[in-house]
Amino acid sequence: MEVLDFFDKHYKLCIGIIVGIIVLCIGVILFVPMIREKQKPTILEISIAPTTAKIEIDGKTYNNGAYTFEPGSYSAHIAQDGFEEKDVSFEVVEQGRNLLTAYIINKDEGLPYFERDVADMEALRLSYDKDEKVRNFIDSYDKKLKIREILPINASYDLKDSNPGMGSYMIFMNIADGSNHGKCHHAFCLLVTGDRKNEKRIREMLDINGYKYDDYEVIYE
Repeated sequence: MEVLDFFDKHYKLCIGIIVGIIVLCIGVILFVPMIREKQKPTILEISIAPTTAKIEIDGKTYNNGAYTFEPGSYSAHIAQDGFEEKDVSFEVVEQGRNLLTAYIINKDEGLPYFERDVADMEALRLSYDKDEKVRNFIDSYDKKLKIREILPINASYDLKDSNPGMGSYMIFMNIADGSNHGKCHHAFCLLVTGDRKNEKRIREMLDINGYKYDDYEVIYE
């Protein structure tokens, strides 16, 4: 009864308290996530080709990876032995995706150097949309990789066809994906099962299928 009497006497006060509690709860629901978001560190993702390059920013050396940075304007110096050095300016913005992508050119091989390593090629692809040379190179590389769609290629021929008077002697050849072979020095290789003396035939087999022997690293076993 005493509680009801108090409520009757202080009706407006009680309603005000209840409304205040509701408003406070709504405020907590709305603003706490915003505060938490504000407190999140600003991340810069660095992805440079080659992946072994050293990136110097404000006197500190970085590798590819994700780092905490304050929002602002920066300049990065990218270097690696055997490569042309490069300076890149970039912005780090708060509450956004900050991605630093670039590449440096190998002094001896140019862009084809990156075909040696899958990670290097993936890092290089991040420059596809902003660099015509990279775009043309990757388009050409991807076109070469389409040979995977028809691998393995099996063929055979009879030596007597090119050696009149010789008895029948069948030669069997196979062209497969050799990317995981220990002798492969590139991200993608062709593995030929057969003698290197049959290179002419291998070239013919690739030509028939619309591919060029000299576009690939070819290993024999």
